[in-house]
Amino acid sequence: MAQPALKVDTVYGKPLYDEMRNNFDYSQIVWTMSRYNDDMSEKRANDLLDAFLQWISLAPLNTRDRWITMFKTDVEEAFHCFVLNTRLYKQFCDKFLGFFFHHDPLVEESGPEIEAAAKFTVETLELCFGPDLNLELKDWRRQFDSGNYKVACAGPGGSC
Repeated sequence: MAQPALKVDTVYGKPLYDEMRNNFDYSQIVWTMSRYNDDMSEKRANDLLDAFLQWISLAPLNTRDRWITMFKTDVEEAFHCFVLNTRLYKQFCDKFLGFFFHHDPLVEESGPEIEAAAKFTVETLELCFGPDLNLELKDWRRQFDSGNYKVACAGPGGSC
C-alpha cells in the first residue's frame, strides 16, 4: 500500500497524545467503563483509556488509501465507552482531531487491505511511542506477528 505524504502541519502520535492527556477531563469515561464492566477497576479503566488515547492519536494519519485499525481487544472497550458519552466524544474530536472520528465496526475482519492497515497501525504505534507504548498496544505486535489478531474496525478518512 503506497504511503501518501502527510501535510507538513499534521500533528499525530506522541505530541497529540500528550496534548490529549493533559487537556481533557476523562473522569466520565473512566466512570462509564467501570459502570458497564463490573469487574473493571479504576486503574484498569485508566490503563485502557491511556492505550485508546495513544491509538487515536494516529487518527490524523487516516487517508483514503491508508488507515489505522482497532484490534479486537480490551482497548476497544475504552472506544465504546467514550462514544457512549456522545457530547464529550464530540468535544474531544473537535478539540484534538478537528473532525468527528466515527466508529464503524467491521463486518469483514480480514483480507489484504485489513492486514496492511493492521501492520501500518502496529508499526506506527511502535515508531511514535517506542518504549512508552502502552502494554496493551505492545501486545498487538505479538498478536499481529502470530496471525492471531482480529480487527474490530478500520476505515479510510475519518472513521474506524
